[in-house]
Amino acid sequence: MISREIVHCPDPSRDVLPESLPDWLKKLEAQHPVEIELGLERVGSVARAMGLTEPAYRVVTVAGTNGKGSVVAALEQILLHDNVHLGVYTSPHMLRFNERVRVDGVDVSDEQLCHAFAQVERARGCTSLTYFEFTTLAALVIFSEQSVEIAVLEVGLGGRLDAVNILDAEIAVITSIDIDHVDWLGSDRDVIGGEKAGILRAERTLICADRNPPDSVRRRATELNCSSWYIGQNYTLERGQTGWFWHGTDVTSAPLHLFLLGQPGLHADSVAAAIQVSALLERGYVPETLPSIVAELRLPGRAQRVQMQGREVWLDVAHNPAAVEYLFNTLLCNYSAESTIAVFAAMSDKDIHGMIAPACDAVDYWYVCDLAEVPRAYAGEGLAEILTTLGVRGVESRDSVSSALSAACQTALPGSRIVVFGSFFTVAAALAALEPESERLTRE
Repeated sequence: MISREIVHCPDPSRDVLPESLPDWLKKLEAQHPVEIELGLERVGSVARAMGLTEPAYRVVTVAGTNGKGSVVAALEQILLHDNVHLGVYTSPHMLRFNERVRVDGVDVSDEQLCHAFAQVERARGCTSLTYFEFTTLAALVIFSEQSVEIAVLEVGLGGRLDAVNILDAEIAVITSIDIDHVDWLGSDRDVIGGEKAGILRAERTLICADRNPPDSVRRRATELNCSSWYIGQNYTLERGQTGWFWHGTDVTSAPLHLFLLGQPGLHADSVAAAIQVSALLERGYVPETLPSIVAELRLPGRAQRVQMQGREVWLDVAHNPAAVEYLFNTLLCNYSAESTIAVFAAMSDKDIHGMIAPACDAVDYWYVCDLAEVPRAYAGEGLAEILTTLGVRGVESRDSVSSALSAACQTALPGSRIVVFGSFFTVAAALAALEPESERLTRE
């Protein structure tokens, strides 16, 4: 039950609340002085005042550099097939903000979000909240009012100081750890691992999907006496001659095994972690149905294949060197093509050279483009200059993803593929071009 205790702040403008979701999102974007301000004191105080520290009977949080969304998507489908009353919170969204909050597999409505935003606005008093903190609290309001059995929440940035970490998770999942967001998390895997391990709680459970986790993760898990499952050690998903094999354990450490005939529809290590979580929750782990669920797993913007003007287009939100390397290794090892054309746009605070390097040998021609509506995006002409300095000759700059995608489709010969990557914004713009009626992504 949400507390009605309100700390009033003398601001007459707050008596008039937005009536529509777009107006609420504009308000949230404008009301905090900075986009990102890590720390739990402000958001935690509001959550406690609202009685939101236990929004579900059981809580799972997912942190990591890459693979978080795939873990959440896989776990969501596994649990839904077991009729779990489930709340899921992810970010960013691809086309509609509502995608961030789902109950029982369905995006919540504008009305539900507006109602939750209003409750947070009234309860926060004089406490300033970032866009992400505000939306995190709104998700918890919805989960609390819906009385969900299990809440699965994706960490936005880092872990230790992320708004999601106001909750004490029964199971904490840490996916692969790589260099990203260096301005906030540092440029060393051990330091970054320590930030991710901040979501762990004493005597509770860690599921680690990094095959070579930094020592900081293992140290923190040991200090907190966590029950720990490490991929490749306590559970795994590996390709065999006749299919894919998952091996793990139940809550008593008794061995469990699954045979999956086809390749998982999402990143194998993320799927493996999701299956292990379901086994420990003792919900969703049904050997008779899991193989078909895993084979059908899909997530927009994760090695997503679509057709445009008769050409095969791959869409992937890979936005750091490790993710780009994984994407192109997957393409080269599993899917043949006569040639590859890239449509690429990225944020200026990313390791652009590191992102381009894993793709250089695989890409035959590059269309780099602007993201004019995104202030922190790298200019297309700047990306073209970087590629040229790396010795790449086939480069063309366009003023939008839509223009670049259209040109790529005209350039691509039969048997060629187009790969769109670089950020969530890039993929969202491509999807909007493929589906003109869709709303564009507003925040990453």
